[in-house]
Amino acid sequence: MGGRIRPVSCIVSAALIGLVTATGGCARVESGGALPAAAPPSGSTAPAATPATPPLAACADVEVTVGSATPVAGDQQTFKFELRLRNSAATDCLLSGFPGVSFAGADGRVLDVPRSAASYQQVRLSPGATGHSELVTKLGDNATGWHVSKMNVTPPNGTKAVPVTWPHGPFVLKGDQIAPGNQIGPVLPG
Repeated sequence: MGGRIRPVSCIVSAALIGLVTATGGCARVESGGALPAAAPPSGSTAPAATPATPPLAACADVEVTVGSATPVAGDQQTFKFELRLRNSAATDCLLSGFPGVSFAGADGRVLDVPRSAASYQQVRLSPGATGHSELVTKLGDNATGWHVSKMNVTPPNGTKAVPVTWPHGPFVLKGDQIAPGNQIGPVLPG
C-alpha cells in the first residue's frame, strides 16, 4: 500500500455538517438540496434531444360554404349566415382571427364587410375539420338592392381568396358602402 490513503467514501461527514464537498467526481449536496443528474460514463454519448414540434401553419387550403339565412329578431332585413371553413389539406392547421369577406357586385364594385368587435381564439383544424364564422348582412329587395355576383373569403392570416357563390339576394347599401350592421365574426370551432 506504500503509505497512500484511499478514500472509502466521498460522503464521510455529510450527516454531521449537512454539506458535502468532495473531489474526484463526487457530488456537492447542500442542505435541502438534491444530487445532480449523473454525467454519462466516459466514452458514451448523452441521449439526443427530442426535436421541437414546429408551430402549426395558418390554414391555406380551405373550402368555404355559406349556410342558410337565419332572420335576426326584430329586423326584417337583417340575416345571419354561417360561413363554414373546412381544412382540405392533409395536415393540421390554425385559423386565428377573422376571415376577410368581400362581395363583388354585378356593377363591378367590390365592397369589404367590416369585422365585428368580438374577440377571437385560435382554432386548430385537423384534415377535414371545420370552423365557422358568423356573417350578418342586411338584404335588400331586387328593385333597390345591390346585386352581388360573387363573394370572396380569405381565411384568417391567409392571402388566397376563395370565390364563393352568393345565393341569398341583393344587399342594402348606404351610399357606396355596405350598410351599417353588416359584419363578419371571428372563426370559432365546429
